[in-house]
Amino acid sequence: MQEQFEHEVEELPLADGPDAVPTARRFTVATLSDRGWTDVVDDAAMVVTELITNALLYGGAPVLLRLVPIAGGVRVEVRDHGEQLPMRVISTPESMTGRGLSVVGTLSNRWGVEPLPDGKVVWCELSVDDDTHAGEGWSASARPLHDSRRGDERFTVYLGDAPTQLLLESKAHVDNMVRELMLMSVGAEAGHHAPLPERLRRLVESVVTDFAEARNAIRRQAVQAAEAGRERTELWLTLPYEAIASAQSYLAALTEADAYARAGHMLTLETPAGYRVFRSWYIENLVQRLTAAHERRPAPPLQTFEDRLIKELDELDHLRRAAHRSARLQPVTAALAGATTEQEVARIVVEEAVSAMGATAASVMTRDPETGLLHVPGHVGFPADFHSNLTQQQL
Repeated sequence: MQEQFEHEVEELPLADGPDAVPTARRFTVATLSDRGWTDVVDDAAMVVTELITNALLYGGAPVLLRLVPIAGGVRVEVRDHGEQLPMRVISTPESMTGRGLSVVGTLSNRWGVEPLPDGKVVWCELSVDDDTHAGEGWSASARPLHDSRRGDERFTVYLGDAPTQLLLESKAHVDNMVRELMLMSVGAEAGHHAPLPERLRRLVESVVTDFAEARNAIRRQAVQAAEAGRERTELWLTLPYEAIASAQSYLAALTEADAYARAGHMLTLETPAGYRVFRSWYIENLVQRLTAAHERRPAPPLQTFEDRLIKELDELDHLRRAAHRSARLQPVTAALAGATTEQEVARIVVEEAVSAMGATAASVMTRDPETGLLHVPGHVGFPADFHSNLTQQQL
């Protein structure tokens, strides 16, 4: 058996930021290696990665990592201030998250969770004497550990309802983005690729910490709805007025992450349109209703998710038609570039532009420099006397 772990517990406080995970991994590897526990270093590093990532994603900083000596092994503890217990996540083949506790259960002899007055501790035990990992652990449906007792005045607002599956997939996609950015940070710390730009380091911090309470509450409600077989999830949030700034920062951070993914810098794809509409919809509703509650006035009419989708489709249709017209005007522009006389310009306008724009009438008017009268070299769709009268006008 390896050299016995020293009796003192090793602790590492972790603040917000993408460097939390690589810092925790380095601490774990160094601590166990220094004490000769090389048999469990790899498994412990993997477990710590999963538990710290989950704590930051769903619990909130500050996080405390503890390595506790036990008979024949080590107990890994991660404490956070989250008010929800670990939950079974309904994952899809595209999900990069939701499997963390399964990894922990596979690598450890056993694992569990202990509620605390101000959060919880998720723990697991690794042994150097037993290569068989029982993977037994405790789990529970997501629910708050205790009633909130915060100092800020809080308001309960109803945001409407949305398809449960859409909520689960949308939240999974955000988790995928955050997790990949965190792993990129781990790889940068290990020297596997270039350091993460400071802008993206701040982005991870913003997505992970800003708006975490609301994000986790929506995720919890969607999971509960899915477990109950409900196709739609009613969204209720209880937040302080100050959460508006966090919501807006969160939305801006995800928009920036999308730009990074669109540029091909990530494996995670850019947010699909439906997910993007959903997050804009519920955050806009949240801002409106929190503001109304804070100002003690009636909330504005609630925009349903379907209404927002229809509005988005109308805007996209407008853009599509504008793009279609622009495309049809391209040959007109090319033809005008080769015109050398006003008669040629007039012919192109009346024969090509009217068709391209879907117009009913058009004309080309110029000013005769000698007489100062209007000259109409070409027109279509107007009465003949209309232009005859125009040509008698002095400019």
